[in-house]
Amino acid sequence: MFTREDFMNEMKTRVERELHERDIDVEVSANKMNKNNGMEKWALGFAGGDRNIQPTIYMDDFYDKCMDDELTLTEITDKVCDIYVTSIPREDFDVKSIMDYEQAKNNITVCVRNAEMNSELLKTVPHDIMGDLAVMYRVEVNQGIDGNGSVLINNQIMEQYGIDQDTLREQAWKNTKELHPYSFKSMGDVMREMFSGNGMDMPDDVFQNLDSNPGGMYVLSNDAKYNGAAYLCDKETLGKISDMIQDDLVILPSSIHECIVLPSKMCNDMQSLKEMVETVNETEVAQDEILSGNVYKFNGQTHEISVYTGETQNMSQGMNM
Repeated sequence: MFTREDFMNEMKTRVERELHERDIDVEVSANKMNKNNGMEKWALGFAGGDRNIQPTIYMDDFYDKCMDDELTLTEITDKVCDIYVTSIPREDFDVKSIMDYEQAKNNITVCVRNAEMNSELLKTVPHDIMGDLAVMYRVEVNQGIDGNGSVLINNQIMEQYGIDQDTLREQAWKNTKELHPYSFKSMGDVMREMFSGNGMDMPDDVFQNLDSNPGGMYVLSNDAKYNGAAYLCDKETLGKISDMIQDDLVILPSSIHECIVLPSKMCNDMQSLKEMVETVNETEVAQDEILSGNVYKFNGQTHEISVYTGETQNMSQGMNM
């Protein structure tokens, strides 16, 4: 049986050989990559060829499928090579679209991560701390760099931009709201969309249960349902939602992509809610998508955000929002 490292070395050899047979002259390397929340993932990297930027292909899912006998090494090799071929830009990638502020500024957006779990990363990137969360900034690009179509702005890029952090923050939030406006839907509507998207009818008992308590639970994300939990850190958006439901907000972080929002009047036991979030993180959320094990509250009158970690703490310091 392959260890993960043995698998990566075998795939490095096979993929490089197959790409050469397809007349693509690149060198392939097997690497451990640091991802969100301190996770390490194995990936194949590529160098050489006639392109000035190369994709990174993550391999852990392929390893699992190999170990489960779902895919053979030959099938995985073919799939990885196909991904490589479709991932490389048809024309040379213009690095200025990332490194030059005037070209990049309209594509800079916001993402939010857990500060403690990403403490090493935070040493290398401009960021704002908001309670136990870190707001970071990225440049969205058309080609699929890092598999997500974005490049995280690090200190080197920030120095190249020649701007201050206030300018970066203001531009990123402006773009985020224009490119990926917030989505705020009842849990019932979200469930209906999920069932409908899978070509299924919602069971009657689920339908009745959701509709028996209308307006009780909501999902906050963005239109792309990707990095949508950033809106947890935007007081303007939370203020609009608070006005809409005419109550303060209690916010449960589902993942880096979305949050659950409850009217404050429904929430008498913050400790139980915190324990629920912790349990869901342990059992349902991928480690690299965990945002926090805490619970947040937004005051609709003062627009202050606090975090409940076992005791309530104000989390607005350090942010000009």
